[in-house]
Amino acid sequence: MLIALYLLVFPYFHTIDQFDGWPSINDKTRKAIARMFMDFDKVHHPEVFAGGLWLNCGFSRTHGAKLRDWEVSIQGVGVRRTQAVA
Repeated sequence: MLIALYLLVFPYFHTIDQFDGWPSINDKTRKAIARMFMDFDKVHHPEVFAGGLWLNCGFSRTHGAKLRDWEVSIQGVGVRRTQAVA
């Protein structure tokens, strides 16, 4: 599920070796996605901290920029790739 979200923002995700920064979303969107990850983990991975993957590797909360619900900003996010984009 996490990779699918990254693929929506970075269609060439599989060619990225490293991110410098995180995509940003507004607080309402962040909470909605976090809730989905928690609900999924409680059913499918009850032995892990619910929502932990999103908290550790998900998008960051917007700082200053005004984003609409479900809008993602990649401003300031750098990527390092070793593969060419097809």
